[in-house]
Amino acid sequence: MRRSNENPQENQTVKKTASQILLLSIFAIIILLGGYMTIKFLDVDNNEGRETALKELLTIQFSTADKMLIQALESPDSHMIIDDHGNIELTNDTPLNQYLDEHYHILLADSYYEEYITKYLLTYPVLSYYNEIDLNISNITIEKQEAEGDYRFTVHIDDGVNQQGELTGRAHVTADKKIDYLDITTDDTFFLNGLY
Repeated sequence: MRRSNENPQENQTVKKTASQILLLSIFAIIILLGGYMTIKFLDVDNNEGRETALKELLTIQFSTADKMLIQALESPDSHMIIDDHGNIELTNDTPLNQYLDEHYHILLADSYYEEYITKYLLTYPVLSYYNEIDLNISNITIEKQEAEGDYRFTVHIDDGVNQQGELTGRAHVTADKKIDYLDITTDDTFFLNGLY
């Protein structure tokens, strides 16, 4: 007669422990997958927010200036000082400074704000307004690049009549959705040539 050395209670404990380990393992895998999916979702949301900020700035930049900007520019209370290096200094609390803060500063990093205003404010929107060209954006394409926050963009514009053009460029958008670099690399908007 053969006698078993196994204790039924010990066997039951081993099975119970194995079941608990299996349940804990499944629970840990679910938590890890949930965390991974959350991180991926937040990354996608962050990229979409960055693209939205860039698209908003491009829309403002490549549209004819609105009347509020022109009024702010023409206001006798808005003083701009351009130094020897081409930098624009705005006096505080002027209609122009308030307009720029509301429409541009919210989209631009503090470190890039003055450079952007100096380089781009008086080009497309303002010059098209004074030359009675009605800039219309027909399409904006934004492509995420490999480096975090780097984008390439293409903007198709027309003059509202029969002229069309395309601008391409690069931009960098920070994690807090502020543009801290923008460069127009090609511009074939021939109908705008000579304005700037």
